[in-house]
Amino acid sequence: MSKLEITEKERAIMKEFSTCIGEILSYIDITVDSPQPEAKYSKKEQLKKLFERTIYNVRKEILPMTETEIKMNIDTMFGELLVNLNKLSLASLTDERIREVFVTLVGDSIKELQERILNSI
Repeated sequence: MSKLEITEKERAIMKEFSTCIGEILSYIDITVDSPQPEAKYSKKEQLKKLFERTIYNVRKEILPMTETEIKMNIDTMFGELLVNLNKLSLASLTDERIREVFVTLVGDSIKELQERILNSI
């Protein structure tokens, strides 16, 4: 296999992460309202970038793992991911009700991602 070839496992994992990120970014679009004309990036765009980077870092760790390693480590990795995303939410969303709904939606998306990854390997 050459370096540029992608295995079916890697393809499936990348697809699942992309779907999850799309869902979460749509939640940010719905919940975050932050007009900041003086800033280079709005609060919404900054939050999107932070969430994307945080989630893609986990994907980067998972891709080279074997199926056994994924099964052994996925609970810990996704638990840490949820903690980090919740911290970002807490720091970014001031309305407690909106934050609670947002954190629930993000948590559900991450749990579904974890299940889909486990089912795809």
